[in-house]
Amino acid sequence: MPLALTAVRKGGRVVCAGIHMSDIPSFPYRILWEERELLSVANLMRQDSVDFLRLAPQVGVVTQTTRYPLQEANQAFADPRNGKFEGAAVLTPSRVVMAQGRRRAIPRRAAGLRRRRSH
Repeated sequence: MPLALTAVRKGGRVVCAGIHMSDIPSFPYRILWEERELLSVANLMRQDSVDFLRLAPQVGVVTQTTRYPLQEANQAFADPRNGKFEGAAVLTPSRVVMAQGRRRAIPRRAAGLRRRRSH
């Protein structure tokens, strides 16, 4: 957040929205000076996310993600908490594989899944 505050213009706002976030490090008051705001939001609306994702590349937002298969969900939650990496952990379902950045479904049998029988 200190880096974000130094990057935002006078009167700008830094919004923190996340379910799990690390502690805010201490920072000099001068980077909050000139009417900058630091705001936390518990919930965002879907359209807020759509609007942000459309705008993000235009203003230089760079994301960092680390992928985990769904069966490693506990590790995906623990690693960022323990400082293993910066950014977000992303869980990928076991029946979807990532191939050169594109999602590609694999057959249910190959993923070890069985069809549900209808009664």
